[in-house]
Amino acid sequence: MSLNERKEAYKQIHTKASELGMSEDAYRNTLKALTGFTSCTDLRPNELNTVLHFFNAQGSSHAYNPNEIVTDEEALAVLG
Repeated sequence: MSLNERKEAYKQIHTKASELGMSEDAYRNTLKALTGFTSCTDLRPNELNTVLHFFNAQGSSHAYNPNEIVTDEEALAVLG
Protein backbone atom coordinates (compact mmCIF):
# COMPACT_ATOMS: atom_id res chain seq x y z
CA MET A 1 0.00 0.00 0.00
CA SER A 2 1.49 3.32 -1.06
CA LEU A 3 1.68 6.35 1.21
CA ASN A 4 -1.11 8.02 -0.77
CA GLU A 5 -3.30 4.94 -0.40
CA ARG A 6 -2.66 4.90 3.36
CA LYS A 7 -3.59 8.57 3.64
CA GLU A 8 -6.78 7.94 1.66
CA ALA A 9 -7.65 5.00 3.95
CA TYR A 10 -7.08 7.21 7.04
CA LYS A 11 -9.36 9.84 5.54
CA GLN A 12 -12.09 7.33 4.71
CA ILE A 13 -11.94 5.78 8.19
CA HIS A 14 -12.13 9.14 9.96
CA THR A 15 -14.92 10.32 7.68
CA LYS A 16 -16.97 7.17 8.29
CA ALA A 17 -16.43 7.36 12.06
CA SER A 18 -17.67 10.95 11.95
CA GLU A 19 -20.72 9.97 9.85
CA LEU A 20 -21.52 7.29 12.42
CA GLY A 21 -21.39 9.92 15.17
CA MET A 22 -18.62 8.15 17.07
CA SER A 23 -16.87 9.95 19.90
CA GLU A 24 -13.06 9.88 19.97
CA ASP A 25 -13.17 7.27 22.74
CA ALA A 26 -15.66 5.09 20.86
CA TYR A 27 -13.55 5.36 17.70
CA ARG A 28 -10.35 4.33 19.48
CA ASN A 29 -12.12 1.53 21.38
CA THR A 30 -13.47 0.20 18.08
CA LEU A 31 -10.00 0.29 16.51
CA LYS A 32 -8.61 -1.55 19.52
CA ALA A 33 -11.37 -4.17 19.40
CA LEU A 34 -10.82 -4.78 15.68
CA THR A 35 -7.02 -4.57 15.48
CA GLY A 36 -5.45 -4.29 18.93
CA PHE A 37 -4.29 -0.75 18.12
CA THR A 38 -5.84 2.62 18.97
CA SER A 39 -4.43 4.67 16.08
CA CYS A 40 -4.73 4.26 12.31
CA THR A 41 -1.07 5.13 11.90
CA ASP A 42 -0.16 1.86 13.69
CA LEU A 43 -2.25 -0.31 11.37
CA ARG A 44 -0.92 -2.58 8.64
CA PRO A 45 -2.68 -2.48 5.25
CA ASN A 46 -4.85 -5.53 6.00
CA GLU A 47 -5.93 -3.95 9.30
CA LEU A 48 -6.82 -0.68 7.58
CA ASN A 49 -8.98 -2.69 5.18
CA THR A 50 -10.61 -4.52 8.11
CA VAL A 51 -11.53 -1.24 9.79
CA LEU A 52 -12.82 0.26 6.53
CA HIS A 53 -14.92 -2.83 5.85
CA PHE A 54 -16.35 -2.79 9.37
CA PHE A 55 -17.22 0.92 9.30
CA ASN A 56 -18.72 0.67 5.81
CA ALA A 57 -20.84 -2.28 6.94
CA GLN A 58 -22.32 -0.08 9.67
CA GLY A 59 -23.88 2.21 7.06
CA SER A 60 -24.05 5.98 7.26
CA SER A 61 -27.73 5.86 8.23
CA HIS A 62 -26.93 3.89 11.39
CA ALA A 63 -25.94 6.25 14.17
CA TYR A 64 -23.35 4.79 16.50
CA ASN A 65 -24.86 3.65 19.78
CA PRO A 66 -22.27 3.26 22.54
CA ASN A 67 -24.76 1.16 24.52
CA GLU A 68 -25.10 -1.37 21.71
CA ILE A 69 -23.08 -4.43 22.57
CA VAL A 70 -21.64 -6.45 19.72
CA THR A 71 -20.31 -9.92 20.45
CA ASP A 72 -17.04 -11.14 18.97
CA GLU A 73 -19.02 -13.54 16.78
CA GLU A 74 -21.18 -10.69 15.42
CA ALA A 75 -18.13 -8.55 14.71
CA LEU A 76 -16.42 -11.43 12.92
CA ALA A 77 -19.57 -12.09 10.88
CA VAL A 78 -19.53 -8.48 9.68
CA LEU A 79 -15.86 -8.76 8.79
CA GLY A 80 -16.56 -11.88 6.75
